Amino acid sequence: VRDAMMSSPGQWGEHFEHAHCTTAEFFGVRDLGQLLLTPGCTSSLAVGIGDIDLGRRRRVLTSAWEHHAMHRPLLKLAERGVTLDYVPPSDESPLDLNRVEDHLSKGDVGLVAITASANVTGDLLPFEALIELAHRHDAQVLLDAAQVVGWLDLNFVELGADVIAFGGHKGLQGPWGIGGLYIADGARM
Repeated sequence: VRDAMMSSPGQWGEHFEHAHCTTAEFFGVRDLGQLLLTPGCTSSLAVGIGDIDLGRRRRVLTSAWEHHAMHRPLLKLAERGVTLDYVPPSDESPLDLNRVEDHLSKGDVGLVAITASANVTGDLLPFEALIELAHRHDAQVLLDAAQVVGWLDLNFVELGADVIAFGGHKGLQGPWGIGGLYIADGARM
């Protein structure tokens, strides 16, 4: 950002391309077409939730830990007839995976939209186990990684979520106004 701001607008494309490549490499993404740079995690979540194809599965699972940047676009889906279910915590975890499996086993869940870590408490949700569980039931996963990028070593491709949203101003310690949206090969958009 500093380099772009100190150069002529004619060089901004060069700086953007370099930043795009560097960001993709940092997260293990080889195909630049799978990583959209955005003005932040809020816009990434809005695009990801708005564009995901639920098909005939009209149910979305989420948690009560979600930031309003995730919650508001999910409420828009609910206004369009999608059922939104909030999975409660268990005694051992901020998200009850047994309840998740109960919902998924019904076969009507198209998306599990979850934060990796609660922005208020810092609790890590069992997002890796959740991704595996959701995929066993053919549900897509949208992960809000805003609270963990830069703190946890994440390879987006290996992690396996279908869509991952992140911001640059928290753990990555970049300036406000930078974020991204990763879309996996198999994501239905």
